[in-house]
Amino acid sequence: MLQAFAIAEALTDHVAARIYEIVPLEGMGFAEFRGAIGYSNIIEPRNSEWNVVSAVRTELSARSSLASETVKAVHAALLSAASEGDPKKAGWETPHYLFTDAGLAFHSAALGKTEEALRYYSKSAIGGYDGNQWLAANFAVRQEAAGLIPSDAIETLFLRAMVWFRTGRRQAALPLLRRVANSERSQHEVAISLHIVANDDARRRLYKEAEAAYKRSIEIGRKTNHAYHVAQAEHSLANMYAKQERFNEAEAAYKRSIAMRGELNDLFGLAQTEHSLANMYAKQERFNEAEAAYKRSIEIGRKIGHAHHVAQTEHSLASMYAKQERYEEAETLFEHSLGILRVLDDKNGIAQTLRSRGLAIGLRDPARAMRYFTESLRLNEAIRNPLGIRIVRQTIARFRRQSDEIEE
Repeated sequence: MLQAFAIAEALTDHVAARIYEIVPLEGMGFAEFRGAIGYSNIIEPRNSEWNVVSAVRTELSARSSLASETVKAVHAALLSAASEGDPKKAGWETPHYLFTDAGLAFHSAALGKTEEALRYYSKSAIGGYDGNQWLAANFAVRQEAAGLIPSDAIETLFLRAMVWFRTGRRQAALPLLRRVANSERSQHEVAISLHIVANDDARRRLYKEAEAAYKRSIEIGRKTNHAYHVAQAEHSLANMYAKQERFNEAEAAYKRSIAMRGELNDLFGLAQTEHSLANMYAKQERFNEAEAAYKRSIEIGRKIGHAHHVAQTEHSLASMYAKQERYEEAETLFEHSLGILRVLDDKNGIAQTLRSRGLAIGLRDPARAMRYFTESLRLNEAIRNPLGIRIVRQTIARFRRQSDEIEE
């Protein structure tokens, strides 16, 4: 009978009582049974929830004697508890996990509802990393080993890849993402995988491969009506074109992304894309268009209260002003950007902005420029940023050489 309880990832007394009705002990009610196991080392508490301890669960699973119909009845009872339960009472009436895509996928697959389970596994992979994704990935591995879901399913490959990707294990994630990206199916998981793979190829300057992956990602996004994804992928494709100095293609892709983000009311995405477009215009010395795009980006950032974005964009606009020898305007913006970053305690952002401010001042005031470089270096060292340290040291060495040449 304990084997039936071990099927659940976690239990509450309310849900455990439903399982007990399926596998009762003769002559003992649930309350008496629950009281007895409460004093054993068989279960462990999880705040208001509880579960069979891991070692016992493993042993019970290895020698399960429950009839398959009983196992299915327990899984069905757990799904019913999820559908009938009140999410506001999660944790003390119904276990939290039953309200997650992970829990719904696990119990659906056990009942032979494979396609439904795969949809839940896929849903659990989307969004920021949380315990639901980790749990879903573990459930998927167990059910693949048990033959309850296909071992090569796109949905669960994508899920495991995204768990690794979002926990910083990119090198482990990328082979799985490439397997998903190579699928001929027009699914959202494939589109996202293609986007990530394209970003990796672009980073390694494999531009032909990256372009093909971006375009296929966009095509699938359009087929599956994921406009938000299409807007993101167009932005990434535009960034790659700009890096290659394919400016006409980049501009067109940026503008497609901007139009879609406007229709979606994706204001933060719109601010980001305007910033990227402005950077490209500045690179081309199309300063009037760049200034207008930077200012649109800043205005949106202020509207949505995204102070960090405002600081970053003011930094970029200030650097462009300095390039145009509009030094007073540049100084004002650098100072304002630094003020925001200090309030946010963004030491990395402060270090980058100080370096840019020093470059903007340059040989017009070498002593002040060097103070900014030195403070930037100190901050990079304080936050242990090896790339920042290397860049600032190279900047200082180059600046000193230029100063020496002028003195000579």
